Amino acid sequence: DSFKTTFIKDISVEIDEILKSRMEAYLDHFEKAGTLEYSNSHLSDRNVEKTIAQANSTWSKNNLGWNNTIYALFEEWRSDLDIHVLKHETLAELKRFQSAQISKLGEHINPEIREIREFIETSSHSLSSAGNSLQKELKRVNYQAGKKLDLELVPKLCDKLSGNLVINLIDKLEVVICKNVEKLSDEHVIVKKSTYDEPLSTDELYKISPYELIAFEMLAALQEKLIKAKKELFASLEATTANTTDLDHIVTFSLSSAISAIEDEGKSNEEALKIAIEGLDRASNRLTETKEQLDLSISKNSELLSLGVDLFCKDIMELTVNENVRQLRLRITKAKAEKRATEVKKQLTEKIKNRRALLFTKSKNVKDRIVHFVKRVGEKFILTASKPLITKQVSDFLIESQLAIDKLPLIYQKLYQIEPLEDLELFEGRKQEFEQFLGAFENWKRGRFAGTAVVGEKWGGLSTFLNYVIKEVKFNHPVSRFTIEESINSQEELLELIKKIIDNSSFETLEELIDVFNTGQQRVIILEDLQNLYLKKVNGFGAMEAVLQLITRTNQKVFWVISATLYSWEYLNKTINVQEYFSYNIRLGKFTDEQIVNIIWKRNKISGFDIVFEPSSKQLDDKKFRLLTEDDQQLYLKKQFFSDLNGFAESNVSMALLFWLLSTRKVDQSTITIGSFIRPDLNFLTVLSMDKIYVLHALILHDGLTENQLSEVLNITLTTSKMTLLALLEDGIVFKKEVFMVNPIVYRNTIGLLRNKNLIH
Repeated sequence: DSFKTTFIKDISVEIDEILKSRMEAYLDHFEKAGTLEYSNSHLSDRNVEKTIAQANSTWSKNNLGWNNTIYALFEEWRSDLDIHVLKHETLAELKRFQSAQISKLGEHINPEIREIREFIETSSHSLSSAGNSLQKELKRVNYQAGKKLDLELVPKLCDKLSGNLVINLIDKLEVVICKNVEKLSDEHVIVKKSTYDEPLSTDELYKISPYELIAFEMLAALQEKLIKAKKELFASLEATTANTTDLDHIVTFSLSSAISAIEDEGKSNEEALKIAIEGLDRASNRLTETKEQLDLSISKNSELLSLGVDLFCKDIMELTVNENVRQLRLRITKAKAEKRATEVKKQLTEKIKNRRALLFTKSKNVKDRIVHFVKRVGEKFILTASKPLITKQVSDFLIESQLAIDKLPLIYQKLYQIEPLEDLELFEGRKQEFEQFLGAFENWKRGRFAGTAVVGEKWGGLSTFLNYVIKEVKFNHPVSRFTIEESINSQEELLELIKKIIDNSSFETLEELIDVFNTGQQRVIILEDLQNLYLKKVNGFGAMEAVLQLITRTNQKVFWVISATLYSWEYLNKTINVQEYFSYNIRLGKFTDEQIVNIIWKRNKISGFDIVFEPSSKQLDDKKFRLLTEDDQQLYLKKQFFSDLNGFAESNVSMALLFWLLSTRKVDQSTITIGSFIRPDLNFLTVLSMDKIYVLHALILHDGLTENQLSEVLNITLTTSKMTLLALLEDGIVFKKEVFMVNPIVYRNTIGLLRNKNLIH
């Protein structure tokens, strides 16, 4: 306001002086008009019109020039403001990243290290003060070490070290910076001059794209540094994890050695104590090394990122100087020309390279056709026909699969492991399903019946979707979430389960439980794995019928959400018409090829590895493919790979992640080579006996069974149940966790087999 007042005052004085001098000149001419000093010919209509036209022309030219000057000055201010905002947003995001990095370390990893250290220190103290009962104390501590360290604390620490919590943050930093750059205007105006004290012609205004100027060179350089930071941190965490894995063995080995020294070698308690304490000290030192190594890795990583971000901010600030912008424009134009020349050169090189590969491929194809023809003819005759060797095929396939996965870095494996997402930065899609869920919740709040069932294929993202829902939906009600991990099929067992879920044991019957809910506050209850509430046998639906009655009669007070696997849900629909008890049946739909790409690519981006797709011999034989540039070939191979992968996985996320890992051909320090997706040939499943097929059917419908439960479901003896499961286990078709389940690697083919047998639909 002060500037405005002063400016208007000063400009008014200037205008008054100009008008005064002009008026004096006019009055002077007026008095002299028609005299020898100022003849009437000067005032002819023609001369007056000409003078007015010249004045208007001069005014228009000056007015346009000054408007251009004002516009150019405004554009410089606008551009500078955008760049300053980008700089400070980038620096602020770096601070948030560094704070979050320290927070993740403190919340997730330091407590585990502290707990292991406390165990070691407590063990050392108890052994030192054991006295004559040292031998007994050694055995107790050794047992505790095996139970607590080996089975709990050390695996938990290794799991968190390799869990990508810190690396995810770098990816988030990059995403935020890229989004801020994308917000920049695509068009600004600059001029050669740095002063704005004269009119500017339109030809002196140059259009630029701040986004292009920054993204083409400066952002690309920052992204390279971020990738380098990811790779270095990735390698460091991998080394730290490897250094930690045998921590428990150091303790148990030293304790076992001390026990052996007393029992087998007849050494004194003092000597045995020394062996044990030295081992515990070594473990403590190893833990200290792990902590120091981790702190150093985080510190170096933070420093490397700070240097990269500072250089990025310094570079973009140079764009506030017009001369630098003009030079950068010329550099980008030159770089684009060089890039085009490089692409042409690369195309020629690729053509020559592909022609060489073609000759080799053609000769190999001829050989393969001959071998295949001989084999096919041979199989038509009884004596030479191949026999189905199911065990060998399955075991070979599983061994090769595991070897392929074991070659990968541990942290990379963790990125693709089959488990629900906790870090929802990696969540993809499900917008339609989420909208359905919101609609169900809104209707429940209005007092309508809104029991909600979320149904999807096993390993298809059910728990991940519920994680996302809990994070995104503002429930404003107490939320109880429980996964039904053990199979129950009676009303009594269900009531005991509900007591745990709501932490209330004031009821003994279903009617009393219904009263508890209907007289209490409104709440949300999420029950996962509904398929564990029944057994396919006579009187095996008690728990299922009770929970359906509970959902129906407590709807006003409880927003019920259940999840169930697809084929169990279909079976329950055909038997007890379960979907009639739920107003909202949310089916997790199929992912598009693009969404499957994003699911996998987000994970890979976190790791910092470059991905190279390896063409198949058939693709190398394709003339159209050979004519493509290397970049276009990679785009084609990527699209083809994910189309084939999703065609096989049928939107089952876990299957897609698993077979992505199985498609790995080669791993080096910075690159992972992915081969063409080959649909696994698991036709050996078709030679299974019907007894085994019925077992697989039961395992799919119940999402896993114990030996006893399988015996009840199929009405077979316990011995038969055990023997059949053992045979399938040895073949690798099932695996055992708490229950027997179908192996994820053969899951898709098992579903196909059961469909062919008309057992599922």
